[in-house]
Formats: sequence, C-alpha cells, structure tokens
Amino acid sequence: MDAVVTPQIQKMPPVEDGDLVVLPPDSVDAGTQRCRLGPAVMEELGLKLGSPLLILLPRGSCLCTAWPRSDLANGYLQFQTTCAGVNLINYDPLTCPRLKRLSVKVLVQSSETEPIQYIQELAKELLMGLYVHEKHLVSVARAGTQIQFIEVEKVNSGSQKAGLVTAETRLDLSSVQTVQKYRQALRKTPSVPLGGVEEVLSSLKEMLTVPLHYPGSLKRLGLPCPRGALLVGPPGVGKTQLVRNVVQKVGAALVTVNGPVVVGSRPGESEENLRRAFDRARAAALDGPCVLFIDEIDALCPRRSESGSSPENRIVAQLLTLMDGIGSDEMAATNRPDTLDSALLRPGRLDHIIYVPPPDPQARLAILQLHTQKIPLNSDVNLMDLATQTHLFSGADLENLCKEVRTRLYVYRFDCLMCCNKGFKAIRL
Repeated sequence: MDAVVTPQIQKMPPVEDGDLVVLPPDSVDAGTQRCRLGPAVMEELGLKLGSPLLILLPRGSCLCTAWPRSDLANGYLQFQTTCAGVNLINYDPLTCPRLKRLSVKVLVQSSETEPIQYIQELAKELLMGLYVHEKHLVSVARAGTQIQFIEVEKVNSGSQKAGLVTAETRLDLSSVQTVQKYRQALRKTPSVPLGGVEEVLSSLKEMLTVPLHYPGSLKRLGLPCPRGALLVGPPGVGKTQLVRNVVQKVGAALVTVNGPVVVGSRPGESEENLRRAFDRARAAALDGPCVLFIDEIDALCPRRSESGSSPENRIVAQLLTLMDGIGSDEMAATNRPDTLDSALLRPGRLDHIIYVPPPDPQARLAILQLHTQKIPLNSDVNLMDLATQTHLFSGADLENLCKEVRTRLYVYRFDCLMCCNKGFKAIRL
C-alpha cells in the first residue's frame, strides 16, 4: 500500500501575535492528535482532513493532525500535546511517510519495570497509529501503563524528521529511564570552571569512574570497591563546587545533603531528615550511578563523648548506620576534620581523605585569569604580581576581589571602562 503523505505546501510566513487565539482542546478530542483550525487557515496551508501539521509556538512545538472546527470559525486554534517538543514560532505542514524504523527512549514512573522485550512491545503498541517527530516526547500516561512518556530519538524516513507509526514499523529501544532521572538530567547546569584544583579534580575523577561504571572489574580482581571520600580544606577553596564538577564529569546523579539544614529542633526530626535524604540516594542509585554528598558533615557527626548530649549521639549513630546500608558512593566535605567522630573514617565509610589546599601562586593566577575574563584590563595590570601579593587568599576571596573590582569599575569610573592596577590594590591588597 502506498505511503499516505500530505501535499507539498509552500511554507506559511510566521504567525504574529494576535493572528490566532489558542483555546483549550475539545473534550471529544481527548487522547487523539487532532488540532482544530478554521477553514481559512486549512485552505491557505492546503491541508486535508487528517493531514499532519507541525505547530511551532514560542514555548515549544507539537505534531498534530488537522481537523476543522465544528463551528467553522476562523481565527482560533485548538491542539492536543500528545507528541510535543520545544522551541519556535510558526506553522509548518509536513510530508509524513509511513515509518520503516524509529529509535525511542522510554520513560517509566518507577525503576521496578517489566523485562525490556515487554517494554519494547508495549511502547510500539502505544505509538501505533500516531505521527511522531524526532526529539519530541509522546505522552502516553493516559493509557494507564507504567510507561509515562516515549522520547522519539530518531526516525528513519529519509530527509523527513516525522512519520506515521504502523504495524510494519520496526521500533528500537535505546534505553529505559525513570521520569525523575530524566527531569534531573534536563535540569543539569553547565559545570562551573575551577582554577588551580586540576590535580585534585583528576584524582577524584579517577577514584569515582571505575567504581561507578565498572564495579564488575573490581570484583573480578578481588579488590574492594571504594565507597567514600572526605574532602578536607579551609573555607573557600572550592570543595563543594569540586564535587559538583567531578560528579557531572563522570555522568552520575548527585544527591546533596547540607549538614546544618538537616538538624531539626524537634526530637527525632534530624534522624527523619537523614533517612529521607538517604532514601532519595537509594532511589537514584537504582537508575544508575549516584553519589551522595554531605556538605559540612561536622554539623552532623561531631566526636561522641560521655558528656555529649543524647540527641547529638543519636544523630551520629543514625548517620553511621545509614552509611553502612547505602547503595551509592558517598562524599563529604568539612573544614573542621578534628571535630569528626573517628567511626566516620573507618574503612567502608569515608576511608579516603583528600586534602584540598589553599591555592599556591600558580593556582591563584589560574583563578584570577578565570574571573577576569570579562573584565577589561589595562596594560599595567600584571596578574602574576597580583597572584604573588594575594598570599593566603582562598579561591572565594579571589573571586570576591574580582567582583569588587568590577563593581568599582562601573560605579565609580563608568567613563573609563578599563581597570588599572590601582583598582585592584584599592580593594584589599
């Protein structure tokens, strides 16, 4: 049977604000791909009943089948977001052949799913009869199955990026993810560049990569899988940002716990907050590599003693118990290692101690170069001299120095947008 395609139509100019009023979809169209248009727009685009139409809006795009409005009123648009994506602002009719093959990613509600073959067959059944578009999400939550969304990664239809899924379409399943992990990946922000900590960053990356991605190799060699690391260093040297960067580089999920925030005022509240945080880490570890990071851990695990308060001791005991049963790698940071309970550092917990030192002159130079990239510097500014003079400055101190210089540049010398050496020395040097 010949492929069903729409006629090739000349592209319509972008629709300006006020051309069409977008209304909620009709209840009779629920669960379909119909979009309702007036006869004038359908005639202008050369659309027939059921023709596939790609609607591009300011906040995204969706693929629909064109249907006339029941009242034949012009100037209105109603559409279903069954197969939708993101970006752009006009209307573009497509040629949509029957697909021979497509690759998809399935998003499920829970990590406890059926076998892959069953998921693949179910995904094809849910897509049957739908027009799909590359890089779009197909919402199938209404079907009442464990599959919530199907992301169309690639369609095999020549130069076209959309097509109709039929019984003859071969569906390739690239991966299965939970909706939570997918959303977490979308929220990922670009890693903040760090200066002067390349050696520590490389060491952390090496320590995390093998246990997270190749645990089987360690088992075959009879080596214990390193589970935890404690970052120690003075305030402002970049311990927290260092962890965020390295976790993003190794492709793992990050669950962060801030020690002082966990401590509650009511009896048992701190222990409950800890359990919830570790439960989040366990759930994330079921979907793939995960790192639990406890910042300012000295607030949660001070050294126990006979004179210590009972609530404080309970929090320490709860933390140590939870760390023994966690299914993900653990990292923590502190600037007061001498106050930590010794049980925290035993093998199997935070047994790797990594010192993050204050920046030396070369590291301070790298930090200054990083934070002065957007500051117009005069020819008399010598960053190496500044790095030498800023002895005992941490990375945070140097960042703040550059911010103050930038502020003074625009507030006090707006007529001269070049920062001179005197501007730096006027701050703290």
